[in-house]
Amino acid sequence: MGKEIIIAVNEDDSQIFKDFSGEYPDKMVYVERKAFIGITEVAEFMVEITPELIAALSAYFVAKMQFSKKEIRLKKGDIEVEIKNTDVTPEIVLQMLEKLEQKTKKK
Repeated sequence: MGKEIIIAVNEDDSQIFKDFSGEYPDKMVYVERKAFIGITEVAEFMVEITPELIAALSAYFVAKMQFSKKEIRLKKGDIEVEIKNTDVTPEIVLQMLEKLEQKTKKK
């Protein structure tokens, strides 16, 4: 990996990230140690943020969501993405990401 960052997610909701890091250890590595933000236990992952990682992780989320029939809500700053439609495909997610990228470039 090149330049890496650490991301932390709520331990209760971290399984999908752990599964992804298990299947794609070259893109995301699960840091096996206990960490807390306040009283919330978190799982930490070492990642290199690239367009390929975002596309792979998004497609993985979609596949897992279709299997588990859950919804996904992602929020970063003013941008919020909510996916409830279980018929969504990886291609639809990639189109959504492209639209978000175009919006952020216009600002």
